[in-house]
Order: sequence, then structure tokens, then C-alpha cells
Amino acid sequence: MRRRLQMLMILKSRQTLRQKTARAIITGGICAAIIGGIISFIFYFSQSPESRASGNQITFRSWHGMNFLKSVRTMDGCIVVSDGSNFVKFDSSGNIIWSKGISQSNSLVITGICEASSGDIVAACQSTDTTGGTAQISLTRINADGSLKWSKLLHKQGSDFVYGITADVNDGVILCGGGCSANQLYMKINSDGDIVWMKDYSLNGAMGSANKIIENADGSMYVCGRLYLSGGNFISVLKADENGTIIWAKKFLDQQQPVIKTFRETADNSLLIGGTYIGGSQGSNNPFLLKTDLNGNLLWFKRYGTSSSESINDLAVTADGGAVVIGNVFINQNENVNALLFRIDANGAVLWQKSTGNSEFNGAGYDDAYSICHLTEHNYAVVGMAYWAYVCNIDENGNGFCHESPVAMSVTNVTTQSMNASYSAQGSNNFTVTDAIASVTNIFIGSSHTCESLNPTSVNEPNVEEGNGSIELFPNPNDGNFNLNYALPNDASGYLEIYDLNGEHVSSVELPAYNKSVSLHLQEMPSGVYLYQIMSGGNILKREKFVISK
Repeated sequence: MRRRLQMLMILKSRQTLRQKTARAIITGGICAAIIGGIISFIFYFSQSPESRASGNQITFRSWHGMNFLKSVRTMDGCIVVSDGSNFVKFDSSGNIIWSKGISQSNSLVITGICEASSGDIVAACQSTDTTGGTAQISLTRINADGSLKWSKLLHKQGSDFVYGITADVNDGVILCGGGCSANQLYMKINSDGDIVWMKDYSLNGAMGSANKIIENADGSMYVCGRLYLSGGNFISVLKADENGTIIWAKKFLDQQQPVIKTFRETADNSLLIGGTYIGGSQGSNNPFLLKTDLNGNLLWFKRYGTSSSESINDLAVTADGGAVVIGNVFINQNENVNALLFRIDANGAVLWQKSTGNSEFNGAGYDDAYSICHLTEHNYAVVGMAYWAYVCNIDENGNGFCHESPVAMSVTNVTTQSMNASYSAQGSNNFTVTDAIASVTNIFIGSSHTCESLNPTSVNEPNVEEGNGSIELFPNPNDGNFNLNYALPNDASGYLEIYDLNGEHVSSVELPAYNKSVSLHLQEMPSGVYLYQIMSGGNILKREKFVISK
């Protein structure tokens, strides 16, 4: 029988909230979908001076009745949130641009969301209904204005599940997953919702799944997953080319049962896998982080935790090669579960750690942090639940929440064996793709609850004042060598910031007041679509896309 891994439920009160958090699937004969919990997100990028309290800033906002599971920062500086059925786009000031509800006959749980290179939003979902006793994969693609482009159902003779999604360089997406009739599954979908190719790989009869995926600008991809083979648990990582053919693959023996939650390429050109051990040595959950180089060679493998129970949900990379990591931690019988935040350096050492939440509702049952993304190089938006759905704007020291409690996690090295993995491709066994019957309606978003930051923060985000000054980047497209002419208001100095398609910060260049032009030589940046923004005097003066083509 297939073994299910279930996140530890620790609540004395309002225990049903905890029971709605995600279940992860390990391997075996009976497949189960990852069923999400209540995660809500409203994006609050900046705060007007009138709404700031004296001394402290209002950086925490929450909303009643919202249920969003995933979020993505878009190339125009906005953010889209979704639970698979409802999609809301907010601008950088937290104002609603559009809010849409998409009705289908199936009940859906979102597992991933991304922005395609055209600006469309694509959501990968798991159908909680069945057809002929099998679970289905659902894909929904919406236009940049919130209108529905298409909705598809993917299914075959067995139950199969989607766990990760990433944008493709050709305006499509790539999915990864697994299931009863597939093992490590990869599938490329074009902008019309058609399957371009599908790969199903097996490792000597091992059972497992592909959980998270990163695509490079050249179309190649990194994939991490988990395997169960001959009584042993393994974490897997591989690189495949643009056609899904494996270039290299590694596996790392693990004595515990891992649930992989997040996968990022770090600023020091490494790969960082984050997740949670289910039922560790003390019978509780503990986070782990595993870091490799870009060839899959192990750099370090560490376990984090207290004598209680903690889980990782997501992470955002930092400029020093480390990361800000978020999740949840059980504090005590009074505070129950709080959101967990900690930062690591490039070697996995903890720089700071804290539990956080909403002071008004703390102790009412359950605080958690589910998703994190960059706002600027040193600021982040954290979203989750603190009785109500919330968004919190934090600085690089984790300041911004209304409530904090101390955490003292220990860090231990994990003993592992690193081995090459030899996968074999299975039969074609293609999915059947059908159009889903869907309709679109407008939905209403209510007002938010706010509270003041516990600590003074540096999250005073800039206002967007596009059109100020004269700014021109040329040529566009370019080969990584390009020029920027600028005349900033009041002859001030400024900064050029560059981000990739995933919203990750790539580079910053100072724009001194005494110059009006700079030449940039970024040959190390791969071909792809990028976003640049010009900042001066606390304002974003211009945001535009540009293309590097080699």
C-alpha cells in the first residue's frame, strides 16, 4: 500500500484549521492528491505616508473570508493570487486591478502558478473529483486582463498528480509530478494547452515523484523529487535538456521521510531544496535544507528544529547565496502554532530566527507562513494565515509582523550518501487533453484588518511614478551589452535593478547624478526575457521588459 505522509496536526483549539493544511504524497500502490489548506494572499507592496503609524509602520494586513493558495509576482510589478478557482491581481500599492472567479464542474486544489512570457497566468491544479476512479490534472490559463483563455483537463487510465509548474521560454509551461500510472513525470504544454512532449522516468523500479522544477533561459531544467527504493528514502535532483532528456541525475540517501516544499537556484549559482521530515527522531516534524552545485554535487545537507515541531513551506533566496525561509512552528499550549521565519547564510548557518503572527488573534488557533517573494533586493512579502488571511511586508531581518516569540532551533548535519541515478524512460502512455467547461464572473474583495509592526522596519517601499525623467535602454533586444540613457528628476542619482522572469533579483547598477549614460556588459546573463526598473528618490520611475538574445 502506498504510504501517505501527513503534516503533523498540533492544535488544542480550532483544530480543523490545522487539518486543512497540505498532505504530501510519498510512494506505493494507492495514490492521494496533495490537498491544500486555507492560504490567503493579498499583496501589499507599499504603504502611503498617511497610513503609517508614528514610530512603527503598518506592514501587516489581513482579510476575512479569503482563501488563496498560491501567488506569483508579475513582470509589471504586480501580483496575482489564486486558489485555482478565484484569481485576483493587485498593483504595487495593494489596489485591486481585477478579480475573477472561474467556475468549473470539478472541484480544484491549486498546486502551482506561474506567469508565461506573454504575461498570461497559468495555474496547475489537482482535480479532487474523479473520472472512472482516477484523479485528473487541471490547467487554467488566463489573459493579463483576467479574462479566461482556456481551461484543460489532462487524464489517462491511472491517477496522476501535478506538483510543480514553471514558465517555458516559448510562452508555454512545463509541469512535473507523479502518480499511480507515472513515476517521475515531466510534461511540456504550449500556449494553446496542447502537449508538446511528455516524459515518464523510472529508477530501477523505485516509486516516487517529481516535485519542483526550475527552467533555465536556454530551455533546460532542474527537477527535484523523492524516491522510495528497497526500504530507503531518497531526495533526487536532475538536469534535463529542452526536450526533457536527462543530462545528469543524482540521488541522496535519507533515513527520514522527506516532503519537498520548495526549490530555488541561489545567488551563488547553487540549487537549494527545502522541505520537512515527517515524524522525525522525536516523532515530530523538522525542516531540512539540501544544497548542491549546478552539477548536482552535494555542498551541504542540514536539519533544523527544536524539541517541538516545525515545517518549511517556502523560501526566497538572498544576495549572499543564502535564503529567508518560512513555515510554521508549535510554540506552546497558549500560543499554539505561529509562523516561522529564519534566515540562513550560504553555508546553511542560521543568522536569525523567530516565530511571528498577529498579536490580536495570536493564541486563537493557528498562525502560518505559506509563501514568500521578493519586493526589492532586501524586502519580501510573506503571506499566510493568522486566524485571517494576511500579507506582511518584512525587511531582511524579518521585521514587520505584529507579534514575535523567540525560537531556538538547533542545526545538525545530515549524514547521507550521494549517488548517480540512472533513469530509464517508460512508454509513451500519453495523457488525453479535453476542454473543461468553465465560466468567468467578477468577485468582490472586502476591506482589510491592519496592525502595527512590532519593530521599526526598513520596508518603506517606493511609490511608482512612471514617466518622470527621460529614460531609454537600447538596443532591445541585445546580446547582454546595452546602454542606458537617463535624465532623472532634479538631477538626482538612482539605481537600475534587473529581475528575471521569476521575479528574482539579478543585478543592480548605480546611476550617478553626474552621468547621463551608462554602458552595461552582462555577457554572463543567459538569453531570455528580463524586467528592469529605474529607482530614484524612493520612487520607481520606469519598469519595462527587455530581451537578451545570443
